[in-house]
Order: sequence, then C-alpha cells, then structure tokens
Amino acid sequence: MEVREQDGQRAELQQERCPGKQDRPGQRRGRLVARVLLALYAVVLVFVVVLKFDGSFQGLMDIHENILATRTLGEGSANFAPFTTVGAYLAALPAAYAVRGLAGGIVAFVPLGILLPAAFSRMGIVRTLLAGLCVQLAIESAEAMLAIGYFDIDDIILGMVGVAAGLLVERAIAAACRTHARTA
Repeated sequence: MEVREQDGQRAELQQERCPGKQDRPGQRRGRLVARVLLALYAVVLVFVVVLKFDGSFQGLMDIHENILATRTLGEGSANFAPFTTVGAYLAALPAAYAVRGLAGGIVAFVPLGILLPAAFSRMGIVRTLLAGLCVQLAIESAEAMLAIGYFDIDDIILGMVGVAAGLLVERAIAAACRTHARTA
C-alpha cells in the first residue's frame, strides 16, 4: 500500500515539474494514427522504390520471373562514390528531368522524417536520422541483392536529405501545436 502511495506522490511531483509530460488521450490517438500511416507508407515505399511499381502488376510479375529465371541474386552493380550519379543526371539529362529525378529521391523520404517522431515519442533527431539511414541501407541492399537495381550512395544521400527535411517539418508542426495548446 505504501508503494502505491509513493508512486502516486512521484507521479504528482513529476506532473508538477513537467506539466504535459505524460501522453494525453489525444496524443495517444495521434501516435496510433501516425503508426498506421507509417505502416502504409512502408508498404508503398517497398512497392514504388524497391520493386519499381509503376501501376502495373504485370511489371511486378516480370521482375519476379526475371529474378527466378536468372538467379543472379547479389550480382547487382554498385556506386560508392558520392555525387557520381547526381553529376551524371545533371550532365546527361535535360535540367527539368534531372531536377525531377533528384527531387523524387528526396521527396520519397520526407514522410519518413515526419512519421517516425510522430509515431514514437522517444524518436529524437539522432534516432530518426539513424532509422532513416537504416531504411536507406536496407532498400539499396535489397535492390542490389535482388538484381532489380543497384546500390547507389547518391540515393542514400538524397534519401537522408528527405528524412532531414521531413524531420524539420515535423518539428515545426510540433512547435506550432505546442504554441496552440498553450494559448488555448
């Protein structure tokens, strides 16, 4: 019985020191929504980025059949020199196509930077960036191992710019929500 009283007193003291520290029901609901959106985003990311889904399920079947027929798992090529692919895009393609291709590599990962900290309360800046890096490495490795793309350090760099941009957006939204909550 004494332990419960002490825990209650600690919780009250914690609440006095850090008002708003504990998740309110609305915050829990928001985190749940963010987690569901993160799961949906992950599925779309795998289909679009890894499997190169273009709206045609026949294309997915062709990739699957090619992998099974050639058995060239792990024989994809790689680029470990930073900005080689970016430079080639800018040199070889018309500017509009190059910018669209490079922006696509960034924009595809902005949701990850927004959703990770929104879904998990302990996901700070460093953890979000590390998680983004792990996702990037997994995608690039899968592309190389399945021989449906190649490992490109430039894709990782562009993706990390996207994660960082998303994190900035999430921080701005969180700050605006805190300001709104204080004034309401």
